[in-house]
Amino acid sequence: MSAWNTGPFDNDDAADLIASGDLSWRRLQKEFDDVLHAHGYLQAPDASEALAGIALVAAKLGGKGVLPAKLSGLPAKLGPMPEKLPGLALKALLRIRGEDSELNEMWQESEDFADWVKRLDDIEAVLMRAV
Repeated sequence: MSAWNTGPFDNDDAADLIASGDLSWRRLQKEFDDVLHAHGYLQAPDASEALAGIALVAAKLGGKGVLPAKLSGLPAKLGPMPEKLPGLALKALLRIRGEDSELNEMWQESEDFADWVKRLDDIEAVLMRAV
């Protein structure tokens, strides 16, 4: 796993998404749709990119501590968020946490699994309040 910590942005795939130059709510919706329409096993890179987007949605909704300080202004730069995005983000998060998710399996094998789950729980709570 190309992760250096348990946060949604603490991996190479999320860093690539942020650096892509085409980050928008529309792009994030596509990431969520890709996760939700993945047949069978969900690959870790797809899940990692979507998870970063899910964290951006949670931050836009007022979630505290979801983003690293260097990215704290990013949700505002993306402009108004489409109303349906929190619901899609929540569904994508549940898919990432599911049994057929490589990212979930990789974290289960890590000694940091409990911390990763706590971070996802915090993000899920923000999303649940919005839908």
